[in-house]
Amino acid sequence: MPAPALNPFDAFRLTSAAATATTPSKVPRRLTSAAATAATPSKRRKIAPAAARKECATNAAAADEAPRQPAGLPEMLPAHPLRLVIVGHNPSERAWMDGHYYANPSNHMWKILEETNLAPKNLISGAQDDYKMPALCGVGFTDVGTGVPGTQSSKFSDADLRRWTLDAESGFYARLRRHVSLAGGTPPRVLAFAGKRQYTVLFSKKNQVDVGPQSHASLPPDWPLDESTSVWVMPSTSGASALTREQRYGPWHELASHVLAIDWKQRAL
Repeated sequence: MPAPALNPFDAFRLTSAAATATTPSKVPRRLTSAAATAATPSKRRKIAPAAARKECATNAAAADEAPRQPAGLPEMLPAHPLRLVIVGHNPSERAWMDGHYYANPSNHMWKILEETNLAPKNLISGAQDDYKMPALCGVGFTDVGTGVPGTQSSKFSDADLRRWTLDAESGFYARLRRHVSLAGGTPPRVLAFAGKRQYTVLFSKKNQVDVGPQSHASLPPDWPLDESTSVWVMPSTSGASALTREQRYGPWHELASHVLAIDWKQRAL
């Protein structure tokens, strides 16, 4: 028996249902994008295997632990006259490593130089500007033991200091003479020992020395500079020396008054 004829509405309903069952549904665009992202292999860098990560960490640690090469500390005695040369004992380990005079934060030198206006704040910002001092302020630096680093000066004997002083080529006296020659024969107007020991050891027999200016007649044997250079012995600026503020800073203020009264012209860096 033939199937009964469908009315137009049922025919449309059944036809639409069959088409929906056989045709893939359209996914909303945002779902399609998410699905595509999930289905597409990631283009990110692959994470290194555990062994490689360990090697990277080891290399980084080794780089951090590698010893920093010391900068060294050459003396700052230029080829022009100076109004003041400050003479230290020998470079501290910190100064030797950083390459700047009196670089240890516990040392009072740069605080003193700023307070006394020997290193004006508008020109000098501390140890990192030590190389500017000769040209801008007329102040140079050297050590009796130039080139011999060591924070504990007591580890060096009096014989060591005398050897550093008298060596014909690199000794302290030879270096002062060389500076005078380079400066056209003009010696520094003032030379200040930043501590008593490096001065008293220059004598064959230690003398009692007072802080302040020294008479020319009392200077060590074979002293290389003439009477135009006044020699001062100053308190140590090391934070390790047990001094009151007045004992440490007072003599430096006196020295600064003398130095700043000297006629001197700045030079270009």
